[in-house]
Amino acid sequence: MVKKNRKLPKQSSLIAKSAIRDIFQKKTRSLTTIIAVMFVVAFPIAFLRTSASLTLSLELESAEFKLAHIDFQSSFLDETLIQQIETIVADETNNTALVESRVVAAGATLSLEKTYSAVFIGVNGSAPPEINQISIDEGHFVADDDEVMILSSFAEAVHLKLGDNITIKGATGEKTFEIVAVVHSIEWLNFKLSNKAVLWLTEEAIRDLYTLPPNVYTSVLVYFDEETPFADVLAVGEKVRQHFISLGFPLSLVDYPHELSVRAVLLDASEMIARYLSICTVLTIIISGFVMYVIMSRFVAEQRKLIGVFHSFGFHHTAILRMFTIRAVILGVMGCALGIGASYGILALITMQLGESWGVTTIALSIDWFTVLWVSLMAMASILLFAVIPALKVARMNPYEALRGKMTTDVTKKSFIDYLLFTKYLPQIPRIGIRNLNRQKTRTWMTILAVMSALSLSAALVATVDIANYQIPKNINESIVWDIEVNFYQPVSEAVVNTYASMAHVEKVEPYLRMTTMTTANDTSLIFLEVQPWNSSMTNYNFKEGSVFIEEGTNECFVNARLLYELGLSNGDNLSLWFYNLQLNLTIIGISDSWASPSSVIIQKEYLELLLGPTIRFTAMRLLVEDGFEDELVEKLNEEDESISFATTSKFFLSQMMEIIHVEQQIAYVAVVLGFIVAFIAIFNTTFISSLERTREFAIMRAFGFSNGSILKISLIENAVLTPVSFLPGMALAYPITQVFLGIIEEYAQTIPYNFSWQTVWVTLVFALGTTLFAVIPGWLKNTKLGLANNLREE
Repeated sequence: MVKKNRKLPKQSSLIAKSAIRDIFQKKTRSLTTIIAVMFVVAFPIAFLRTSASLTLSLELESAEFKLAHIDFQSSFLDETLIQQIETIVADETNNTALVESRVVAAGATLSLEKTYSAVFIGVNGSAPPEINQISIDEGHFVADDDEVMILSSFAEAVHLKLGDNITIKGATGEKTFEIVAVVHSIEWLNFKLSNKAVLWLTEEAIRDLYTLPPNVYTSVLVYFDEETPFADVLAVGEKVRQHFISLGFPLSLVDYPHELSVRAVLLDASEMIARYLSICTVLTIIISGFVMYVIMSRFVAEQRKLIGVFHSFGFHHTAILRMFTIRAVILGVMGCALGIGASYGILALITMQLGESWGVTTIALSIDWFTVLWVSLMAMASILLFAVIPALKVARMNPYEALRGKMTTDVTKKSFIDYLLFTKYLPQIPRIGIRNLNRQKTRTWMTILAVMSALSLSAALVATVDIANYQIPKNINESIVWDIEVNFYQPVSEAVVNTYASMAHVEKVEPYLRMTTMTTANDTSLIFLEVQPWNSSMTNYNFKEGSVFIEEGTNECFVNARLLYELGLSNGDNLSLWFYNLQLNLTIIGISDSWASPSSVIIQKEYLELLLGPTIRFTAMRLLVEDGFEDELVEKLNEEDESISFATTSKFFLSQMMEIIHVEQQIAYVAVVLGFIVAFIAIFNTTFISSLERTREFAIMRAFGFSNGSILKISLIENAVLTPVSFLPGMALAYPITQVFLGIIEEYAQTIPYNFSWQTVWVTLVFALGTTLFAVIPGWLKNTKLGLANNLREE
């Protein structure tokens, strides 16, 4: 017993030294294992923390630039009314809130290649705004009434620079300004998210364009502390709103920019990103598991004779198992350490890419150490599991089996694949390549599983983008019937709208009203109230449930599907909304999934006429015109009609909608790239390891007269067969994964029906063939660059 106890430390020491020495002797295999572990750690951590990083970036930027919590809007707010708002806010917040008034107006740009809808914000040249602050990227703050600052993303989109002139249109005419600065704004972020040309002018310049008297403003902003609960913000907003109703002077809108703005849309998008990338994380871990199994099983098979030697010297199979465990732990720890470092870089790249596309300049990374620990433990468990499973089988071999090895397949016996591919009629080189697949069944099946899983993720991501890019424009095109939409500076009566029916080339005119509102329960969802004739022919709606208006003049409404989901309502429920100071009690009769009316509640103008009589005013109108005259008529309306703020064609509207959707769905494009990177690493590692473990096999072939070129052809043929075999089930598996991705988009946007895309098939197939064939070359070069004797020598 004493002897045995003395040997145990020696055996343990030899086992540990053997594991460590093997790591350095098998540099290529060890490095491949480390890379496999690294990417199973790096990508999941980066995927899981992207949403949190984007949310943190938005929150920090909101605090830095003091994004308003409340925006009280009206066409006329004099000093007395503003003082009343300030008094209520001060009383409710103990003088802790910041209040600031400003002049904001809507108009259009005229001197550019296209006419853009514009928002003009007045600033005091001697005192930059404290709320909704702007940062100057280039230039200086406006000082004169003929100077203007423009949003940097708009300047980039329309190729404007400092010193250029821009002509804008207001209610009293048009005026040309010199661009003296390009700026960044937390309120507007990216031009593509709103498709509004945002410009900052002096207050006096805006008053001249809109004949506003001195000391009259159109907006009062309130900023609370960033930690203030939204319920407290909402209470203050509601108290001010009720006060103005009691005065008989209802506010046009009480907006909550933190909850109902571009920022809120991006926060929703970041939530969608979290769901989207969580699916990618799960699939990445599964794919990585297959790759690590292939790597570890091939390493164990290579060590079969070394195991036989250990058996001959009396080592128990548990000691041999420890050798593989020690090796797996060392490689796993190294891979996890590198993966954690790499995750930071990947997370930074994803966050900066999305942040830049959204217009967020304050990029902050949120690394949760619980996530790091959880993913690292998953990676360690994975490598240990896939090291132990193949090692258990080999460790239990007796010394004779381990040293000699045994033929598990009779290579002379024809298999199903021989009959399927008619190998007996093929030349020698392709026949050998195909029969090798049957001889190495484990390697073949694990390669198929790894490639299949990798391709399913890539194909699903590509399919999601393809389907969205096809179905969304199709849905909008099918919904829109109108040719031109016109917005007025001031709401007009239906009689004024009807006068435009006599214009040349105009076939039909309909009044239209669109405004932002809230439920009477003060739900924080962004809601657009759309008012149109009950039998309108300007828009077609796709319905998931219900239908368009059934009876004229009733309180019926139909609601966008995504908005209904947010409100927690269903078809047939009642819905109460504010129309200025009027409470509308509506009954939902339909659920629409139209992309042309996101977050909208549509009601009849006839119902409002019953409540308000002929005093109802419309903010816009829609026109049907003769084919080919849309652009000409829009140009005429924008340039010649002073009552019109902005007119646009349905084509331009579609392009604007797609710009917004593309920016919100940037994660889909980023995920496609990342999916291909994950797939490339998985396929390359699997194929590379499969080539490396065939060193002696290739050497024997060379000894029998096969040239290096012939050996390369055999390897290429094997992979050319494996790829289509992996590709077909991979594409089948991609279908349910694509449905999951589309379902996530549907929860945060609109329904996107599935449609088959040949582009997805060809892109994925070319990628798979290219990657697998490319991965053969490094292994082939390594196996053939050494002399024949060195390759045949037993290690």
